[in-house]
Amino acid sequence: MRPLLTLLLACGGEKTDSTADGAEDVEAAPYILPAEQVTAPPFDAAAVTAELESAAARFVSFDASPLIDGYQALLAAGDDGYCPTFGVTNDTVYWADACTSETGTRFDGYGYFVDYNGVSDGNGTTYQGAALYGVATIEDADGQRLVAAGGAVQVEGDSAETHVAVLQIDDGFALQGELAAGTWLADSESPELVLNGAEVASLGVRYLVVRGRLVGEAFDAVIFDDLMGVSGAVEGACTTEPAGAASLLDGEGRWLDILFDGTTLEGTGGDPDRCDGCGGVWFQGLYLGEVCPDLGVLTDWSGAPWR
Repeated sequence: MRPLLTLLLACGGEKTDSTADGAEDVEAAPYILPAEQVTAPPFDAAAVTAELESAAARFVSFDASPLIDGYQALLAAGDDGYCPTFGVTNDTVYWADACTSETGTRFDGYGYFVDYNGVSDGNGTTYQGAALYGVATIEDADGQRLVAAGGAVQVEGDSAETHVAVLQIDDGFALQGELAAGTWLADSESPELVLNGAEVASLGVRYLVVRGRLVGEAFDAVIFDDLMGVSGAVEGACTTEPAGAASLLDGEGRWLDILFDGTTLEGTGGDPDRCDGCGGVWFQGLYLGEVCPDLGVLTDWSGAPWR
């Protein structure tokens, strides 16, 4: 999975006076404009609500299996031991080449495949699914074409009490031709997402955390920043409102940030006085109002890969 980005800022060295050599002393611009200087953009609560609900439904509808299946189908059109060239590192079989097989299939880049079916973590959880990693283009003589741009992962695991699921699709994957027919890839959509979910059946508890980006419908872009839905009887948790945040980019290049007050996995948030199912909408530190979207799909799990 993609690691969290850690930003290390270091400063040092001898302090200098910018005016010592006659340079003008320029006052730095503020990072965020004072509220009195911010002009509030038009705020349509209904449009923001509809975009959030649509995006949540789209996020849980994606499925990495067409990419994984397409990769395997195109890889099978290579020449065994000739095109593409295979290697092994740390017990992982990979290919790296720029060649054309005897069937007319063109390989350019590198990639590898991980089969998780039947894999156990040693703690009672057995997994199913697969992962594809690569930066490559594979195209056969009939125009079937796969572009790999990082990782595409779809894995689920079961233990006696818990079902867990992970879906990852990096930005830039594409699939063309009959392999894409009937799938979300037929519309040339290229989301970026990581979904992590779990269900404890005996407790009737589910949660799903979504981090990702989509091209919007009424907005230019939608980002979910660890937006998490929880359902079931979780003592002390706010289950009527998600945790985390979302951002919408409008047609004028303005970002609207929506902040929710639900309980996080770490147990923070969930103030009973703020657990009302609504999130505050902000623009550059200016409060615009609130929206109360129905994000039940985050725990209904009606889409792939949720069972």
